[in-house]
Formats: sequence, structure tokens, C-alpha cells
Amino acid sequence: MTDDFIELNPEPVTPPPVNRFWGFWASAGFGAVVVIVYLVVIVFVMVVAAVAMALARYGTAITLDDFTGSINSNLGLLVAVSVIVSAFAGTGLILAFIKVRRGAGIIEYLGLKKISWKAALVAIAITAAFLILEALFSVYLQVGETNTMTDIYNTAVWPALLWIAIVVFAPFFEEPLIRGFLFEGFRRSRLGLIGAIFLTSIIWTCLHIGYSVYSLGAIFCFGLILGAVRYKTGSLWSTVLMHAFNNAVAMALIALDIGG
Repeated sequence: MTDDFIELNPEPVTPPPVNRFWGFWASAGFGAVVVIVYLVVIVFVMVVAAVAMALARYGTAITLDDFTGSINSNLGLLVAVSVIVSAFAGTGLILAFIKVRRGAGIIEYLGLKKISWKAALVAIAITAAFLILEALFSVYLQVGETNTMTDIYNTAVWPALLWIAIVVFAPFFEEPLIRGFLFEGFRRSRLGLIGAIFLTSIIWTCLHIGYSVYSLGAIFCFGLILGAVRYKTGSLWSTVLMHAFNNAVAMALIALDIGG
């Protein structure tokens, strides 16, 4: 009787916990797809827009010089438009990959938790402190400034559009990818928190590969800070705010330098 009872009423088995987030390799693979699509869209939009501008100016018989001239004279405008369009494409892919997982929702996956005003002010203060230290180091090391962003700003045609692209759209794409999608996938793997912060900082630095060696070092260090803040606050909004503030300061300095 007892044996029959045991057979008919076995001990309940607790199912193993389900990982509602993509693992390391899936996160890395999908992240690579997002970056590739993002870069392809940037190039495609810039080429198409440059051709359209050249056709409007020179007619159908355009030469390679006309095409390159169109790019050089409208570089800032092309950058602004391509960043905005590619940000939509990249962010859309990130959301699609999260949906395919059918696990954590978008808000939980990306860490879109509200932050307090105090936390927001602290995040801005940390960014300001970093910018001051970075400026002091650049003076001490006598780092020469590159004129790439100055050239972009001078050819923006509509500077406000460039501001929107760099201060709003760039952070709202890069942060969900780097310290949202990739950060969550990496830190829940064997890589752990420290490894996730380190690796996402490297990846973020690689996205700015055209910058000087000094600037890349500063970007990497700032990435480490952003990763730490992302973990400490548990919210992506903190790093979006810091990223946007950093870009706004950079744009303001360029505008002031040109105005001066």
C-alpha cells in the first residue's frame, strides 16, 4: 500500500530555472549583427544622400570628383542623417532580438528602470568630473586636437540636426546595445560582472575606431565608468544621461571653438 502510494504520488520535481536572457555567444553574435547592419546603413545612407546632392547640383553627368566633393562639402549633414537613420535600424534590431527570446521583457532586459533626480544629478556630476580630469590629462600630456569633428560641424548645414544626432540618437542606440543588450547577456554568463564591464567597454571603444589613440583610451575609461554606474543604479537611463551629457559638452566645446 505504501509503495503504491509513493508510485502514484511521486515527489514534485522543481523545474530548473529558465534563463530569460540570451547567453554569451548569442548576445555576442546578435550584437555583431546589429553593429554590421548599423554600419552598412550608415554607409548606404551617406552614399545615396551624397549621390542625390551631386545629381541635384551637377545633373546626371556627375564624376567621381563631383561625388567626393559633395561628401566633403556636406559631411556634417550626411553624418547627422546617417546616424539618425542607422540608430532607428540598430535599435529596432535590438528590440527584435529581445522579443525573439520570449523571456524578459524589453524594459527588464535593457534595464529601463526609472532613476531618481538625485541619481541623475550624481550621474551628471560623475561625468563632469571625468571630463575635467580628461581635459587636465590632455593638457599635461600635450595631446593635439584633431579637426575631424570641427570639419563635420562646419559642414553640418543644419547644426541643430547634428546636435540631435550626436546628443540624442547616438546615446539612445549605443547604450541599449552596449550597456543594455550586451551587458545583460555577458554579465549573466561565466564572464561575470567585471568581465562584462571590461568587454563592453572594449566593444564600445571599437565603435569609435576612427578617433586618436588618446581619445580611444579616454572612451575606454569612460566606458568602464558607465558600466559600473549601470550596475550600481540598475538602470540604463543613468548611462544614457551620462552619454548624452558627455556628447553635449563635446559639441558645445566645438561650437565655442568655431565661434571663437
